[in-house]
Amino acid sequence: MINIIRIYNLKMKLIYFLSVFCLMQFNLYGQKELAKAYVNLLNGDKLEGYVEVINDIENEAKIRFYNSKEGKAKAKTYKSKSVKSYGFEASHEDEVGNIYKYWRHYKQMTMERPPRVMATSETLVEKVAEGHIVLYKFKFDTPSDTEYPESTMYIVKREGKKEKRITRDNFKMETKKLFADYTALVTQLGKKQFKFDNMKRMVDDYNYWMENNHDATVYMMNPKIFMDMID
Repeated sequence: MINIIRIYNLKMKLIYFLSVFCLMQFNLYGQKELAKAYVNLLNGDKLEGYVEVINDIENEAKIRFYNSKEGKAKAKTYKSKSVKSYGFEASHEDEVGNIYKYWRHYKQMTMERPPRVMATSETLVEKVAEGHIVLYKFKFDTPSDTEYPESTMYIVKREGKKEKRITRDNFKMETKKLFADYTALVTQLGKKQFKFDNMKRMVDDYNYWMENNHDATVYMMNPKIFMDMID
């Protein structure tokens, strides 16, 4: 009798975990958000259609591509290692209800680790700023870190300079060197709106200074900085 009860309890636990798993999968894939997109494959093929937008980490790991938005359209999945670059249309609603459309662009890079389990280190990393400094953002799972279960790394590219990879740990040291010639920006580092999570905003500010060549001792915000709120 005791064995029968144990078997029953094990079956109920299994049913419970399977139900939770299926619910998670439904929430992840059940309601599709399709966005207008382009995809450039490593084999040279160029595609135009729609991609399924799930979350930042999934956007880096694979692409579910559709030729149309029709309900019967079937998806074709491309893993990140087969994609050279891609992008999709997104939108942002401001505080007064105005909707702004913009494009998010991704490029394949080899990272030290994949964005999540069952993915590859050949990752599709998002470009978040361009100009004198081109900035990419890589997001990845860190489930063992209770404070930051999802972590971020910024990749800095400048013509003629060695690529830099910036994390929370080396943020202060690397940004002081990166923005050294714009002294007004360096003095803001660490203050509100000038911390690690504001990296895009600071790169936009620096690129604006480089374009306009105003006094390096006077901080001037990039007029387009409000787009930083999209993140």
